[in-house]
Formats: sequence, structure tokens, C-alpha cells
Amino acid sequence: MVLNTDRHCCETSNMTGPISLSTNSAIMISSFNSNRSYFSVFNDTTGIGVWVILSPSSGVADKKGIFISGKKSWEMPTDNIYIGEIWAIADADNPNLYITEMC
Repeated sequence: MVLNTDRHCCETSNMTGPISLSTNSAIMISSFNSNRSYFSVFNDTTGIGVWVILSPSSGVADKKGIFISGKKSWEMPTDNIYIGEIWAIADADNPNLYITEMC
């Protein structure tokens, strides 16, 4: 796991979405970012859960990691930020995710 504890980063916010997911394979929702200081995911779909994977996934269909129910969000703890690739996969097709990332 790649972590960053350096908090001397710029405070640029980047919001992305909607990102539509599939149940067949994971997609990368954020690339490696050594300056990441904040990351959150909002699942904007009712009744469809998504899995957030904090490791290089290469599109595998494993539903493991951090589960986010429909209309819920998850914020990465800020004391040890993961700076590697972030992937996601859905329990059913076409949920929409919104990402906020600061560097």
C-alpha cells in the first residue's frame, strides 16, 4: 500500500462525475497521485452498491474493498492518504459516482 503523510501539498480541488460503472469489470476512478491530500466518493444511485478498491486492479471483477451503499459516500482518512490507483466496480450496472480529490 502506498501512503503519503506529507501535508505540504497544494490545495487544488478536482471534482469528477458522473462516472458510470459496470458489474463486469472494475474501472480506474483515480490514477496514482503523489500529491493527493483528500479523496471522497459519492454513490449517487439508489439501491446499487459499489466497491472501491485501493490497489491496482487491472479491471478484475473482484468485489472486495470498501463498500458504498446507494446514496452514500466515503471519505479517505486524512492521516495516511493512499496515493496509488483507485478502482471501482458495481453490484449492478450503471450506478453513478462523483469523485472529489485534492492535491
